Amino acid sequence: MKKLLMTIALVVSAMTASAQSTSIIPVPQKVVENSGGKLEKWSLKKVKYAKDKSLAPEAYILDITQKGITIKSSTEKGRFYAIQTLNQLSETNPDGLPLLRIEDAPRFGYRGFMLDVSRHFFSMDELKKILDLMARYKMNVFHWHLTDDQGWRAEIKKYPKLTTIGATR
Repeated sequence: MKKLLMTIALVVSAMTASAQSTSIIPVPQKVVENSGGKLEKWSLKKVKYAKDKSLAPEAYILDITQKGITIKSSTEKGRFYAIQTLNQLSETNPDGLPLLRIEDAPRFGYRGFMLDVSRHFFSMDELKKILDLMARYKMNVFHWHLTDDQGWRAEIKKYPKLTTIGATR
């Protein structure tokens, strides 16, 4: 048991150290830091995009050099996740982006978040904030639990049993 706990502690500390050096969540598969300072002036408008069909559908390669930023992906999803990584880097490095190369792909195909609003209500602003955070952390499935069997309240003429049966126990 003691060995298991020590192994878990080592894995967590390695993940934390890696996450702290690049400040990216989830931690990318491969990060190669380059020397030579930082990229101080940049904008999303100047990012170069290239299609690389050899990459998996949600994978990407993000290169930050003194010459600029290049994103390679095979799909729009990969490009989107690379931009999310770039946004995270820019927030934690306000004085300039570190020069590095990130090669990343999701570890799991299903990366979801479940929100239960059948008994705990959220405003539209809260819901939008949750969706933005999901995108930021590269989650790809939103499971929206709208109702419980006894919690159905909306009347739908086409399905009358939803309210007559579904709204009661």
